[in-house]
Amino acid sequence: MTIPQEYTPDNIMTGLYSIYARRLFIEKIVKAEDYIYINGLPIMDKNKNPLIIDIDTFSCISYGFFKDKNAVYGLTYISRKNSEKCYLTVLKDADPDSFEPISMLYAKDKNRYYYAEDARVIAEKDLMLLLSYTTKYQDEEFPDLKATYTWSSYIAIGQNFVYNRGLKLKGADSGTFVQMSQYYYKDKDNFYVKDGRTVKPLKNIDIKSFIILADDNYVMATDKNKPMMCYANDSKPEEWYDYYRPYFEKLRDEISDDYWWYKLEKTLKNR
Repeated sequence: MTIPQEYTPDNIMTGLYSIYARRLFIEKIVKAEDYIYINGLPIMDKNKNPLIIDIDTFSCISYGFFKDKNAVYGLTYISRKNSEKCYLTVLKDADPDSFEPISMLYAKDKNRYYYAEDARVIAEKDLMLLLSYTTKYQDEEFPDLKATYTWSSYIAIGQNFVYNRGLKLKGADSGTFVQMSQYYYKDKDNFYVKDGRTVKPLKNIDIKSFIILADDNYVMATDKNKPMMCYANDSKPEEWYDYYRPYFEKLRDEISDDYWWYKLEKTLKNR
């Protein structure tokens, strides 16, 4: 099945396998007899029940949404190792006439916003998508790549809530929530880290001294007590002294010598 050209930007394909895999998957969807088929099997709903779809008017409108004359459908697509799984869910009360995808998986109509997977309804008047990746993917062959930074976003800010994959991010304050880097966010109370499909508040860190050392790896951050690598795997700071050396040497005299790395440096010199 063909995805509309405006939702297949060539300049976003480089380096983003998940988007490429979804595109290839959708292109395998075909109409046959009374069902919509993928890999020879009818597409069902989440409970593996056949959907009543108007075959003649059924079409793809983006990477995450389909519609016929009766309804709009959200596509949930899951790719794990060597297997693919999908199902369609009717978007409750979606208005087909004003329905418009605004990114790969977010859309809006005249009343509200939606997220494709599990047809999640987002009761917000405005929704701002955050960056899904950063300039590390900048490619001279694709000078317009920056314009597509939010196209594959999973995280969005509404007037009332922050959303990750269309679900409310519990405890996050939408009024102060901002993106700090490719993996980190903060609001008035917490720092948050994006880890796979989840976004979660950082616990037990010293918020006042927390800094991001590099944008392209979520462990490249630290507070004055220990690096994120230690928070992630319960290791000791001295195990990562050499690993973090280039970043702290670069920041020498720009940040306090009260950070764990500078203390270790003094201890090692005095041995």
